[in-house]
Amino acid sequence: MTPLTVAAVDDHPVVLTGLRAHLTTHAPDVVWVAAASTVDELTVAAAQVPAVVLLDLRLADGSDVASNVERLREWGAAVLLFTTEHRPAPVRRGIEAGASGLVLKGDPEDRLLEAVRSVARGEAYVSGELAHQIVNDPAGRVRLSERQLSVLGLMARGLPRRMIAAQLHVTEATLQTYRERALEAYAARGVVFDEPKELPWRAYADGHLDLDRG
Repeated sequence: MTPLTVAAVDDHPVVLTGLRAHLTTHAPDVVWVAAASTVDELTVAAAQVPAVVLLDLRLADGSDVASNVERLREWGAAVLLFTTEHRPAPVRRGIEAGASGLVLKGDPEDRLLEAVRSVARGEAYVSGELAHQIVNDPAGRVRLSERQLSVLGLMARGLPRRMIAAQLHVTEATLQTYRERALEAYAARGVVFDEPKELPWRAYADGHLDLDRG
């Protein structure tokens, strides 16, 4: 039996312990290589490059999911996103960066091993109806510029336009242009707002903004 080498990156030790116990108990061919709270730690701690890395989208070090996926792919591992994240934008960033699939932490346990085996074979895997909805949500395909995100982030925090303009060193007319272009980006994916004021909160709900990290 050919060993199936697996590692994981998650900032919750109990999750890492549970993953190792579940996979090695239910699959005698699984060899647990290493676990870490960041991609940096994993690449240092692992004695070999695993076939599959289970990667959480949101890590305590604030690292970007796309960068993490790209680094793991360059390292030589296939990447399976394993997360509680239900917002489409970060999931889409991970998939577009090269992740082979998505399993939600709330999915039945048997799907995890099925996903690991599929990804190890070079196949794509998305578990369950909810995961499919997240991956295929058109809002996850919206592309917003860094400047648009800066404007929307400050709007979501309730700052008046005058203060936002001063903070970003632009005119209020320029702020309006950024907002209109963001609305157009959503409209291009079939998402139209009844009220433009909904835009900052929709961008947050979709995962384009991460207000929890300042």
